[in-house]
Amino acid sequence: MNYQTNAFERLVTAACDLNLCWRLYCGTCGNHEIRNGLELIGMGKLPDIVDKKSFPDDQLFDNRQGQCFKRDINLASECATADLHSLAKLPRPDWLGSLGLTLYRFRMPRVPFWKGQEDAPDFEQREDCWSLISSSWAAQFLNMLGDSADETLLKKLEACEAGKDYLHWQDLTPINVALAAVKGEAVFP
Repeated sequence: MNYQTNAFERLVTAACDLNLCWRLYCGTCGNHEIRNGLELIGMGKLPDIVDKKSFPDDQLFDNRQGQCFKRDINLASECATADLHSLAKLPRPDWLGSLGLTLYRFRMPRVPFWKGQEDAPDFEQREDCWSLISSSWAAQFLNMLGDSADETLLKKLEACEAGKDYLHWQDLTPINVALAAVKGEAVFP
């Protein structure tokens, strides 16, 4: 049994322990265990995860309208308070892959999908959730990396920490490389 109190940390740890798929565009499983786990965190209902059967088989996703915002706030709050330092002890790139799925879930379209979407009630609020996660995780990554990372990466993380930019799942590749350099380890794909 996992005794971590943060639900996101429990999910990421279970994903690593159970070797769950985190590949963003997986056409086989669609990352349903991790993605359903994220939705369950948003609903405040993440169960104790003991095996792959701990996750419901049904899809918990919806069209992101209206009441979904409460789930987003709950999930963003849980993600933002996760201790990335403790997750960094897990095998890379698995824990970073789970973070990538989370960032992908909160990504904002550069251009609204349909006219008037920018006025939808949860458009700006969802952006706030993404900013909250980006700021918290960027601060933790900066702490883990110190001054040893590439200047471009450090500037990106500083901008995210200050709320002027967002972390994207693509940013995790240079973070993976920088973390490997700090630890003197080989870079994983």
